[in-house]
Amino acid sequence: ENKIENINNVLEAKRNNLHTGISTNDSLSSFRYTNCEWSTFELINETRTSKMVSLMKPSYSNVDFIPSTYYKSSDVSKIMTPIFSKMINTSLTSGEFPDQAKSAVVKPKLKNDNLDVNINKNYRPLSNLEFTSKLCEKVVAEQLTTHIESNKILSKCNHGSSRSVRSFRYSIS
Repeated sequence: ENKIENINNVLEAKRNNLHTGISTNDSLSSFRYTNCEWSTFELINETRTSKMVSLMKPSYSNVDFIPSTYYKSSDVSKIMTPIFSKMINTSLTSGEFPDQAKSAVVKPKLKNDNLDVNINKNYRPLSNLEFTSKLCEKVVAEQLTTHIESNKILSKCNHGSSRSVRSFRYSIS
């Protein structure tokens, strides 16, 4: 118990130091918590699923037994769209995701082409998920982002992953 108490004291001191370092004029202090609630995901219909499948980037992962380009062909898409919709909606309503869809192939990716390939810290992990996992992830990300933006939950300091900033970054690169 003494160790836990010491850890709590250290964390409390760090928290207090952090708060005393922020003046009332800082943009962080202008952040206000909105009392908004989000209790359920919206179910996705087959039209939306088909649209999301068509927008997916063609890619291949070693965990995919069928290449993603195959899912995007019109004949296969007509067959698979109801299956994808059912899988995603079941996951959204149950709060569970199938274990077999949680696997990924993780490969090292050089952070920048100008970096030394012999230094490990110059790499970041790149996870290749299977197609259905990516599709479900996009549905969740879209709904979560819409909720966060429409309720103005993020402060101006937390904008690095917002759509507008991402779009801006890609437009200048």
